Amino acid sequence: WLAKESSNSVARVCALPTTDREGEVTVVIVPKVAEDHPDFMGKPIPSTELLRKVRNYLADRKLLTTVLNVRRPQFRELSVRVEIIVLQAAASDRVKREIERRVRMFLHPLRGGKDGKGWPFGRPVYRVDLYHVVEEVDGVDFVDRVRLIDEDTKLEVDQFKIGPGELVHVVRVDVVEKAHDRIM
Repeated sequence: WLAKESSNSVARVCALPTTDREGEVTVVIVPKVAEDHPDFMGKPIPSTELLRKVRNYLADRKLLTTVLNVRRPQFRELSVRVEIIVLQAAASDRVKREIERRVRMFLHPLRGGKDGKGWPFGRPVYRVDLYHVVEEVDGVDFVDRVRLIDEDTKLEVDQFKIGPGELVHVVRVDVVEKAHDRIM
């Protein structure tokens, strides 16, 4: 709450207690980015000036013995591959673009999650979450498969785990249309 009060440029904050040393707190800052800004779909990284402003504001209000760290968020990179069947009457390209847009928005650090307030810090990404997102797109008849690829290891994972204070960054969303007869 105090970190958000320090500047109207702060969108989200995560406070992490440090388990190694008692009395140490790490505060992760995510800056506001307008949805119409060209960098909106990129990683929202706070400026050094914003971090300094938050740090100074919090330093004036902390206990004297508290060790305070204010830092940028860490991002884990994920790619998604979705295999779908499109309804006969639907425009395939429009459906694919809409799936990509919705997947990116659902995992976005500022507008993602089920509540639209940003993907939660430290929450893993499960395939089932994305099945629901894709199934809601007009023109999708059937979701055959959703694959999550950890960009660090280049391996497919059942769930994409992220640590406390970390957020997801979607590198790529591939949407593959399958023919009806290939599923049956």
